[in-house]
Parts: sequence; structure tokens; C-alpha cells
Amino acid sequence: MGRLHKGLTPLLLLACVASFLTASTLSARAAPRTPEGKPSSAYPADISYRGPISPCATPKQFECIESVHYRKSGESWRRGEAVPRRAGQWRVVHDGAEVIVKVSTELMTPAFDDGNPDIGPRLMVAMEREPDREHPAFRPGDVPCDLSRPATCVVYGPALPPDLELRVTVRLSWMKPVGASGYGADARTRLTPVRGGSRWVLEGRQGLNPLSTQDRGDDEPAEYMEPMLIFWIVHADPAWEQTALNSKCAPAGFPHTAANASWAGPPMWNAATNSIDFNIGADHRDVRGRLFRGFFSARLPISWIECSWGIPRFRASEFSVTVTSEEGEDIAATRRLRVRDGHLEVTVTGFHYSSPTISLVRKPTR
Repeated sequence: MGRLHKGLTPLLLLACVASFLTASTLSARAAPRTPEGKPSSAYPADISYRGPISPCATPKQFECIESVHYRKSGESWRRGEAVPRRAGQWRVVHDGAEVIVKVSTELMTPAFDDGNPDIGPRLMVAMEREPDREHPAFRPGDVPCDLSRPATCVVYGPALPPDLELRVTVRLSWMKPVGASGYGADARTRLTPVRGGSRWVLEGRQGLNPLSTQDRGDDEPAEYMEPMLIFWIVHADPAWEQTALNSKCAPAGFPHTAANASWAGPPMWNAATNSIDFNIGADHRDVRGRLFRGFFSARLPISWIECSWGIPRFRASEFSVTVTSEEGEDIAATRRLRVRDGHLEVTVTGFHYSSPTISLVRKPTR
């Protein structure tokens, strides 16, 4: 997976996980259970994401996909069509050609991570292109990356058109969210409470992230590129209490984050710096040897910030953003803080990977 993700608590797995979660492998999974093999009390034992969530059959149904919309960047949204008898597949049109989009879902549990007690339950939703004769899928080692044949440099693909935006709406009844994140290009998450549950809107474009199967130096190009458009919805659980995704402040809202990272840890409270740290990572260079520039954004409810820092009133002037390397050195980046609609919006661009830490810091006050 590359050398640069070591030490991270893996909230985000590489998108290749989604590629492995085919209907055949998922159908063999047992219902979600704790490491001890008992049904978890954190979510209903009878809810099992053993395969792709099916399209909603009625307007009031839950644990289903309400709709899949698509558009070419800058155009109007159009509704995709579920492919009959093909679970998780949706038909969309791009530049007059049919594209089959696969929406994969999986409920990740501590048991999925070999009983790792630091990992709580979270729902993954990934959007990929279904391979066909003209657009085959390669895995690392199938073919060497040949820059004169770009398709050979993309694994766990094929890639979706870069200007194709997708919007997947999911209805859930049991989720008690404490965080949400998206990884790809322009990934966005929105939550709307509805009677009996919640309605999630997940939007974005697929990005191409550098991927190496062996350790690479910062001066070496990545072996491959990997398509990525993946979302995580984090469910309240004692395992998350040691992170900034704790249930104490969830009634005040929770953070929505996005990045073009390949892996990440959950946001962590850092008492030494009076900050919340977001650890993300990716290979340093792409297959052409060019620096892979980073993007990160966070939308944090003001009430959640006040609860997390234990302050009576939020003042934007008291907060700043830092970007540091594993060695603790400052990394050049463009940073912006903006208050809008009861949220603090954080945007950081132009930094370089491999494993930067982006910190929202509250400055010392008198």
C-alpha cells in the first residue's frame, strides 16, 4: 500500500477494498458481529450489508439507494437507471455513450479489521465503473504501466470519465453518525433527517490517486494510478471515543471532511497543541513522476467546535490551520477559513503528500 500510511488508524482503506467487495464475496459474509462473535449492540443485528444496497422500492423504505443522478460538469443533473437483475449497477450516459456505474456498499466493523479495538463501525459507499470489453480492469501485476497506453497504468479500474459527476442518495434508519468523509474529486456529503431515519446525499467525481505495491522513495514515481470515489459514514461507538469523533459532541453536529487522499486516520484531539489533527496520506508522486498535490476540506458545525474545545462562544479569529510533515516541519499550502451557515469551512490546497497532518488549532488566549 506504500510506506507512508504506517502508524495511521485506518478509517479509510484504499479504494481497492471496494473493488474486492463483489457480490460473491459479500454473500459469504456473516452478519455484522463483534470480535467475540456476538451481535453488536451498536447497530441492529438484523441489518447486514452482505451485498450492495438495493434501490428503494417505496418512498418510505430504508437501508436502500433512493436514486443515482449524474451530469457532465456544468450541466443539469439527470437520473440514472438501475440495471435489472444486476445488483448495485446503474446505467448513465456520458457524451452519448452508456456507462455502467457500480455502487458498492459495506458495513465495516471491528471484526473486519481483525478485531482492532480502535476501529468502530462505519458504512462505506464506493462508486466505480463496471468493466467491459473496451474498458477492462487491471490489478497490480497484471500488466506493467506503459505511459504510451494510459489504461495499463490504472488498476482497480477502469476509471470513470473525469468530468462525470455522480450523486448517490442513500436512506438509512439506524445510523447514529459522528462523522462523514469523502475521497475523490470534489467529494461532498450532506445529511437530511427524515421521519424514521436519515437521507444521505453523496456527490463527487472520481479522482486518480498514485498507488504503489512496494515502498517507494519520494523521488520515485508511483507504480500505478487508482480510481477513487469513496465515502465513509461513521457510526457512534465506544471505539471512537478516543478520537474527535466522539458521541459527546454529536448532538451538536459532526464534521464533514473531503480530500484526494488514499488513506487517512480519524480526526484526533491533540491536547499538546490544543488542536484537532486530520492525518491523511498518499504517494508523493504520480506515475509520471510529478508531485501529487493535495486537497483537503472540512465543514465543521460551530456548535460542534464549541463542544469539542469546551468554549462558550466561537470566535474565528482564535483559530488557525497548520500543515506539517511527519517530521513536524511546516508544509507550504494555501489555507482558507470561512464562517458560513453556522459552520466553519476549512480549505487547504497545494500541499504535497506523503503523510501531512492538517490541524485546526485554537490559538492561546489570555
